[in-house]
Amino acid sequence: MPVTAVTFSSIRWILLVCLLGCTGCHSRAWYYNRANRDAHCLINEKTAAKPWSVPVNYSLTPSPESRLAPLDCLVSPRLPCPTPSLYAYRLPELRAKLLGDTSEQAGEEVESDEQDAAEPKGVPLPPDAWQTLPTQCLQRMLEFDSVRQEAEYTRQNFEQFQLAENDTDDAPKMTLEDVIDLALLNSREYQTQKEILFLVSLNLSEERFAYANKFSNFGNGSALDFTHNRSGGITQNGLAIPTAVRGDKLLVTGGDLLASFANNVLLTFNGPSGFAADVNSSVLINFAQPLLQRDIRFEGLTQAERDLVYAARDFARFRKQFFTDFASSYYRLILSFRQIEIASQNYFSLVRAFNQAEAEFRGEFGPRVQVDQVEQSLLNGRGSLIGTCNDVEQALDRLKLSMGIPTETRVNLDLTELNELTRLDQLSVSSDSTNRVLRRLKNSMLRPDRGVLVSTAAVLIERLLETASLTSDSNQQLSELDSLRVNFLVDEARIASQEVLADLREEVESETPSVPIIFQRSIAHARYLLELITRQLELAALTHEPSELEEFAQQQFELAQAVEELTVKFQAMFASGTDELQLANLPALVNESNTLREKLQKLVNTIDEANQTQVFEDPKRDLQRILSAVESLTNVVETTINTPDFGLKPIEIDLDDAMVTALVLRFDLMTQRESAVDDWRRIKLAADELKSVLDLNARQVIRTKSGSNQPFNFTLDDSATQLGVTFDAPLNRFTQRNDFRGSLINYQRALRNLMQLEDNIKFSVRNDLRNLALDREQYLIAVASAALAYERVVSTSLEFRLGTGGVSARDFLEAQTAYIGALSNVASRHINYILDRTQLFLDLELLTVGEDGFWQDLRNEDIQPTSVYGLPSWAFPVYGELPGVMYSHEMRRLMSIQPVCPSVPWEPGSSASSGESTPYSAEQSESNEVQADDVDAQSDRARPAESEGLPEEVPPRLQDNPLLLSPPLTDNQSPTSTFPQPLIQSALPLAPF
Repeated sequence: MPVTAVTFSSIRWILLVCLLGCTGCHSRAWYYNRANRDAHCLINEKTAAKPWSVPVNYSLTPSPESRLAPLDCLVSPRLPCPTPSLYAYRLPELRAKLLGDTSEQAGEEVESDEQDAAEPKGVPLPPDAWQTLPTQCLQRMLEFDSVRQEAEYTRQNFEQFQLAENDTDDAPKMTLEDVIDLALLNSREYQTQKEILFLVSLNLSEERFAYANKFSNFGNGSALDFTHNRSGGITQNGLAIPTAVRGDKLLVTGGDLLASFANNVLLTFNGPSGFAADVNSSVLINFAQPLLQRDIRFEGLTQAERDLVYAARDFARFRKQFFTDFASSYYRLILSFRQIEIASQNYFSLVRAFNQAEAEFRGEFGPRVQVDQVEQSLLNGRGSLIGTCNDVEQALDRLKLSMGIPTETRVNLDLTELNELTRLDQLSVSSDSTNRVLRRLKNSMLRPDRGVLVSTAAVLIERLLETASLTSDSNQQLSELDSLRVNFLVDEARIASQEVLADLREEVESETPSVPIIFQRSIAHARYLLELITRQLELAALTHEPSELEEFAQQQFELAQAVEELTVKFQAMFASGTDELQLANLPALVNESNTLREKLQKLVNTIDEANQTQVFEDPKRDLQRILSAVESLTNVVETTINTPDFGLKPIEIDLDDAMVTALVLRFDLMTQRESAVDDWRRIKLAADELKSVLDLNARQVIRTKSGSNQPFNFTLDDSATQLGVTFDAPLNRFTQRNDFRGSLINYQRALRNLMQLEDNIKFSVRNDLRNLALDREQYLIAVASAALAYERVVSTSLEFRLGTGGVSARDFLEAQTAYIGALSNVASRHINYILDRTQLFLDLELLTVGEDGFWQDLRNEDIQPTSVYGLPSWAFPVYGELPGVMYSHEMRRLMSIQPVCPSVPWEPGSSASSGESTPYSAEQSESNEVQADDVDAQSDRARPAESEGLPEEVPPRLQDNPLLLSPPLTDNQSPTSTFPQPLIQSALPLAPF
């Protein structure tokens, strides 16, 4: 061949190799996108149609709204800026509206809330009561309607009091949905969990790539070697261009296939024959197949396949736990906000009590020690309120940290849900208080007294109206209750005036009547008549126009002034002591009081006629009328109270059913069970390592024709074929022996871990149900305690102000403290119930989070956990899948194992045997029936002979299961014949290896 032809052919070959090499020089972005594509495909393959499927928007690239968003190019990132910064993160748009939203709907809701809210009771708070509180604490307090109404009440009575603009917090408000959204965007822990799943999928892609037709990692390329040799004064220059391309593939049989192409171009420029060229090529095909240890070759792929399933389950479980943890933090935080409102109301009550105690001390109506006691409690209440506000700030910062946003970011909580929970708690307390008064009224009907009946009935209606105001009930009967309440108040005032009149007549008709006492009782009767007129006018205002009542009100005002003037005359008469002249003027005062009483009684009769009120002079007939009205009232109250369910909803699932459901559905238990199978599989692999090594090898080499200088002119005339068998006797398997023994120990450890996890799951479920039952009972107790504490506060406050009943400041303070503690306990029990219910659904694996990471049934307490007794379709095969390679028969039997019924001693007629359909058991019922006969037959064939000699006391169900009762090992038996025992027992044990 001419030299030019040889040179041109060599150069062409070199260019071809360089071109092939350049095709592998892809950009970073190309590798980045290919890795993403492979990882996402594998994740979707392993999670498709499974309950542990990943969200549709699963991606390692954070959203641009996230704080974790990349600063620049993903494939070539730069270092972060070392300059410190504050307030650099901008919150994305939240689901909740911002404070001060001008939307019509928001405005209507705020206006409605202000109209429906009750006005503050008592004297307005002085401005210094607000000014002594820190600004940050005031911001938290003013987020509640009750506190804002108190502030407005103070402003209306003290014009110099104004709230500053910074006294209100205008930060964006978050709901629980917003908290979850921000956490999914910015949580570093959540991003790490996504990366763990991604890395596991990359590992599987690498294991699968070994079974693909591919170029080898190394050995693909060319070299250029120039040599300059001098020997015996002769110089020889040469240029060698060796080139090689290799490819390999791991076969599904466990064998290795290697193919390589090698080319060598040797150019000699000044040799003995002048310029010379030698071009030769060879093709090598090498095949190696292990015959006795085939399963070992599949272990990397098998474990990678199963690890991806485990990681997907762990990620799904993490998303559920992620939601549960943030829900817990959120509800604990709104509970702290509730404590602020409760502490604020306590502080307001103590301020009013202190001001009253000081006024009484200045008027010489009370001792100084009571003022000091109330002031001490006031200081403690103020300190507790400020401390609670500080705790809220700390908890809010901790929530920001867990969400992954900077602590200086201004955010707040939307208290709409808290207000609803508070309304439900108040509804429960008010309902219990109504029931308490209703029981007292029924007891009063057994030994009826007119005064007790009407006063208790009026209180009952007041409690019922408070309960109705907390609901959306528009019952017509409730609209008539206010009129009935005023009627009872009129009766109460009338009966009281009659009792005072009876005392007056008794004194007049006595043998030695006292004129001063007669006058005092006459004035007292006049005052009670004035009170009766006030109640009558309240009743008339419900049906008459205000203009029609002006004359009555004017007469009442004039008569009240006359009563006060007459009282002043009487007090002036005895201001400087008593004498006979003064006593002689008393009959004239008595006559004047009698005249006033006649006018008042006449006005009472006139208003009765205007109100069309029927009055019975006979006490017995009047008692019958009152009893009839009270009986009708009790019927209305019982119907109204018993209609809604004011308590917490019970969880309607049997304890055994709940435990079985958790053991059937829990992702982590499935992973632990399959992980135990991984350890069992390693026993088989370690046992294979103890065997001899027997490999089949085949080698074929084809070369180009010698001297042709044609790189692709291959011919079988220059080829070599080699077949061989490699045998390595097990003369030294010391290390393998230790590995085998260690695998047995690891497997037993895995069984113990599986057993422990099952026990822990059952304990968690039992504990959850106990906590929920406790929460319901404690909630009812807390509600009853709050209702009783409220009655104590009302009664002690009234008696303390009136100075009757021997009530001291300490009694009032103790009642106030008990009431505050009871309110806090009610809110705490309600929050605990919500969190414990969420935890139960999580432990049962019935909590499902959507694409937004939120459990939609969180606030729907009507949702009950569903019992599941059989493995769902997505739980098969029970011990996990194996990749599609040619595993040995022992390994493939893993795929044929079917579950049998769980060993739970249900009684006939229980929920487990009643045939109720469940989302999972129904779809498996037919297949389980079909498999039952095959499983029993296989179990009979696989049962060892030693099981026939079991003792009689062994239960039959254990005798039928050779997996539960294995005979002692003998020298001829293998300890690897046992198999992991999960909750769902295997009916088909594996044979010894």
